[in-house]
Parts: sequence; structure tokens; C-alpha cells
Amino acid sequence: MSQSNWGADDRILKKLYTGRVRPVLEYGMTAWGTAAKSNFEKVSKVQNQAATGARSTPIQELETITGLEPLEDRRDTKMLVQAAKFKRLPNHPMKNRLAQPTKGRLKRGSFIHQARILEQKHQDTKEHDPREIPLCRTNPAWNETAFPLIHCSIPGVGKKDSQDGAVKNEVRWTGTGKKRLGSGHTILFSGRSDAQHSEGVALLLNKKTEKALLEGKPYGPRLLRARFHSKWTMTMTATTALEDLDFADDIALLSHRH
Repeated sequence: MSQSNWGADDRILKKLYTGRVRPVLEYGMTAWGTAAKSNFEKVSKVQNQAATGARSTPIQELETITGLEPLEDRRDTKMLVQAAKFKRLPNHPMKNRLAQPTKGRLKRGSFIHQARILEQKHQDTKEHDPREIPLCRTNPAWNETAFPLIHCSIPGVGKKDSQDGAVKNEVRWTGTGKKRLGSGHTILFSGRSDAQHSEGVALLLNKKTEKALLEGKPYGPRLLRARFHSKWTMTMTATTALEDLDFADDIALLSHRH
């Protein structure tokens, strides 16, 4: 195909092999890489066939021309990397096995045996101090910490369709504004004008979030105050206004009681 003037050339074939075929061949290589040479050659033949499809050249010269590493070299690299990872995982059982001398005779096909042989060939790998790899959280943070409680109702006030005209006028939210708390946070509140922020719904902002809203954003505190007349509108507007600012963790939606 490389001799033709149409279809995929050797560059495209190489990308196809390295992107789609080779990752499948190398899957779990550190586990089965110590297999017998005859078994490993079965996998190498796949790479050889892919390479000869791009160029009709002897295999050893072809690997140099195409820039494809022999699978044996890639296997050795992966085994060295895996051994280095084991040494940096504090709770992994393989860490002690690699650090301590073996009690019995090692099989020549074992991972530890092969890793130590490769480390002897590459002395520069021993010069590095193995630093522990930080462990990732297995349990999401929101399962361990309490999320701010959001109340969607006002104590003592039923649903709107169950209220008469007098009650609706009494609980109508006409007051909006903001107040600086002693902690340095700013609270934007919406409630009855006589109750101020002691009841209704409020948005608690820290200094960083408030500053971000004030700096040239099309959705500023003016929009928040203008739409601060209902619980759902306030919540949706505040969330939309801040979702692009990366300050979502600094926001707490609160519902104040009497």
C-alpha cells in the first residue's frame, strides 16, 4: 500500500497502529510480561505485521525507520515504572517485597526478579529517593461533610394556593438589601420589609465572591437584587451568576427562620 499513490500512507498507518492497536497489545503488560519468550513473540508478530504493512523492509531496520520501539523495550520500561510505583505506595504489599531480600529462590519469570535485573542495568534509577504517591480520596467529600441545608418553605406559611388575600399581602416579600456580618461575609436577603433578614431567604457571600460579582460581570448584585423577590428565582439567579466564576464552594444558600 505504501507503494501506491492513493489510500493511507506509512505515516497514517503508524498513527493508526500506535493509537488503536498497540494500546490493546500492551494492556496488562506488567502482569504477563514475564511470560515465556515464545508466548511474548506471538504479540510481537502483530507489531511486525503492522510495520510491514507500512514498509516492506526487514523488521530490525524497519523499527529504526518507522520509529516504533520493540515491544520488548516497551515491556521493560513499563516494568521499571510499575516497580517504581510499588516503592512509592506506602500501604501496598509489593513495597515490602521489593525492599526486602527474598527468603527463597526467585523464579526467573517473576516480576520482582525481572525488575531487579532491569534496575541493575539502569543504575540511574537507584539514585532517586522514592517519594510516596499521595493517595486519592476513595469517598467523595460530599459524603463526609454536611451540605448546607436549603429550606424551600417559610415556617408558619402554607403554599400559595392555600393562602387568602390577607395572608398573601402580609407575607409578600418586598424588602431586599444586604448586610455585612461580623465574620466579614455579606448577606443578601429578601423578606418582608419589617422583618429584614431575620426570615425569608438569603444568599451568604464571602469577600472573594462578592468582589468577583462587582468586577465587570454582566450579572452583578444589581441583577441579584432585582430578582430577589422569590425563593426559586433568587436561588436560580444566584447559581447561574456564579457558575462561571469557580466560587461555587464559597456560596451557602440559607433560609432564615423567625
